[in-house]
Amino acid sequence: MKKFKNGLPDMCNGEPESCSIELAHEIIYGGMEYAARYGFNPHTDFTAQFCDQVLDPPETHPRINNVIFGKDGQPFYISGPHDDDRKIHSVINTLMRTAGEGNFHYLAGISPTALFGKHPHD
Repeated sequence: MKKFKNGLPDMCNGEPESCSIELAHEIIYGGMEYAARYGFNPHTDFTAQFCDQVLDPPETHPRINNVIFGKDGQPFYISGPHDDDRKIHSVINTLMRTAGEGNFHYLAGISPTALFGKHPHD
């Protein structure tokens, strides 16, 4: 728990906002279920480290489905700062296969390789 609390400021933009345990479980476990419908599983660190230290098991708190996932009723992928071209294409291909063309949104950054043909520091 101490490791989580120490790392929390790096995970948040500004001060963390408190919420009920029930809402946290709905967001986390509901998001995992939503992602699984489209072929995505949580990072191995989630179950190997953080989940067991911070969260109760999924069935502990009933969810009332007040959280809506996606954008306009569809999955929405935003590439992260460490997502390279291979990762971006993999995610989009998975969404094409599982959601279907036109049934998801995405916002993907342009990697230095795509802009310059090689990494700018090479």
